Amino acid sequence: MNIIRFFLSCLTAYFFGMVLYRSFYGFKYKRNLISKFHSFFLGLGFTSITFWFFTLATNGYNSNYPIVEFFSVVIIFLYLFIIEIRNRNKKHKIITNTAKNCNNCISTSTLEHSNKGVLDYIAIIVISLIALLIFFRCLRFPDGIWDAVTMWNFKAKFLASGNDLWSGMFSDYYNYIHRDYPLFLPCMLARIFIYVGGFISLVPLFFSHFFSISCFILSYLYLKELKNKYFALFALCVLAFSPYIIMESRNQYADIPLAVYFLISLYELIIWDMENKNTPWICICFSSLCFWVKNEGIPWFIFYLLFVFYYMYKNGNSIKHCIKCFIKTITISFPVIISILAVRYLANCETDLVLGLSDRLKQVFDINRYLTIIPFIWLFITSHFWIIVIPIFMIFKFIDKKYCTYKYLLFLVLLMYLWYFGVYIITPHELQWHLDTSFFRIVTHFLPSLAFLGCLLFDFKKDK
Repeated sequence: MNIIRFFLSCLTAYFFGMVLYRSFYGFKYKRNLISKFHSFFLGLGFTSITFWFFTLATNGYNSNYPIVEFFSVVIIFLYLFIIEIRNRNKKHKIITNTAKNCNNCISTSTLEHSNKGVLDYIAIIVISLIALLIFFRCLRFPDGIWDAVTMWNFKAKFLASGNDLWSGMFSDYYNYIHRDYPLFLPCMLARIFIYVGGFISLVPLFFSHFFSISCFILSYLYLKELKNKYFALFALCVLAFSPYIIMESRNQYADIPLAVYFLISLYELIIWDMENKNTPWICICFSSLCFWVKNEGIPWFIFYLLFVFYYMYKNGNSIKHCIKCFIKTITISFPVIISILAVRYLANCETDLVLGLSDRLKQVFDINRYLTIIPFIWLFITSHFWIIVIPIFMIFKFIDKKYCTYKYLLFLVLLMYLWYFGVYIITPHELQWHLDTSFFRIVTHFLPSLAFLGCLLFDFKKDK
C-alpha cells in the first residue's frame, strides 16, 4: 500500500509539472523523454512550494494536502486540455509538416542510425552500473550523512508531523541545523511522508539515488539531442569517473539536486536560443528553483538573469521590452521569492556570510588564505583533467559566432566559481575547516554542466 501511495505522490508531482511545462510551451509541447524528466523536476519544485504555502496557511494541519493537490492538478489539467482542443487543427498541421520532414531525414540517415544504435546499449550499461554503485553506497546511509540528516530529513519530519510541531525546526534549540536554509528537500520529503503515512527511510534513499543518476541520464540525453551519441557517451563516461558525484549522493544530497537544476536551466536556455523564442520563461522558471534548493542558487539566479537580459538586448530587443520581461520574470519567480522570505522571517536569523562583512573585507588582502585554497583547486583539476581542455577550446572557438552561447554560458559557470572562491576568502569560519567540509561538495554543482557545455564546443552536429 505504501508503494502505491509513493507512486501516487510521484505521479501527482509529474502531472503538476507537466501542467506547468505545457502552459509555457502550449500546443508545441514536446512529448519526449527530456520533457518528461523536466516535467517531473518542475513538479517536484513547485509541489514542494505549494506544500510549504499549505503548511503556512493551515499552521501545520496538512494531512489533507494530497487531496487538495490532486484536485488542483485535475482542474488545471482539464483547463489546459480544453485550450489544446481549440488548437487541435493548428497542431495537426504542425505534426503533419514535421512528419514529412522526418520521413525525408529517415531516408538519408537510416544506415547511420543503425550503426550508432549500439551506443545506446553501452550507455544503458554504464548508467546501470553507476546506478548500482550509487544505490549500494546510499543503502548504508538511507538518511544521509551530517547535513542530509540534520538539515533535510530532520526538517522534513518536523514539517510532516502536523499540528503546530512543524515550527519547532526554527527553535533556537536546533540552531545548528541552519534554520535559514531553503526548504526544497524538506518540503518535498515531508509531502511524500504524508502521502505514505509515515517516516520511511526508503523515501530519502530513493531521491538521493534518483537525483544522482539523473545527472548522468540528462547529460546523455541532452548531448544525444544537440550533438551526437559519441559525445553523449563520452560525457557520460567522463562524469562516471568523477569521484565526487557518486560520493556526495550519500553525504549531502542537496548539492546533487542543485547540480540537476543548474544543468536543466542551461539546456533550456540553449533551446530557447536555438529556436529563437521571444520569451525565456521556462528557463527562468528552472533557474528560480535553484535558490529554492539551496542558498548557492541565489547568485546563480542573479547571474543567469543578467545573462538572459544581456543576450536579449544584444539580439535587438529594446530596453523597454527587456524591462517588461524583467517584470514578468519577477512574477514567475514570485512563489519562490515569497517562499524564501517566509523561511527567513520564521528563522529570524541573519546569514553568517553577511553578518560582520565589513570587518572581514580585510581578509581579501591576506595572501595566506589564497595559499590555503590553491591546493584544493589543484587537487580538483588533477582529478578532473578534462576540465583543462575546455578553456583551450574556448580560445580556438573564440572567433566563431556559432559558439557564442556556449562560451557565454561557460563564462557564467566560471563566474560562479569565482563567486565561491570569494566566499572562501571572506568566510567567517575557520578557512581550513570550511574547505575540508564544503569544497568537494560544491564542485559537484557544475561538473555535469561543464561536461555538457564542454562537449558543445566541438563542431556542432545534430542527429536526425
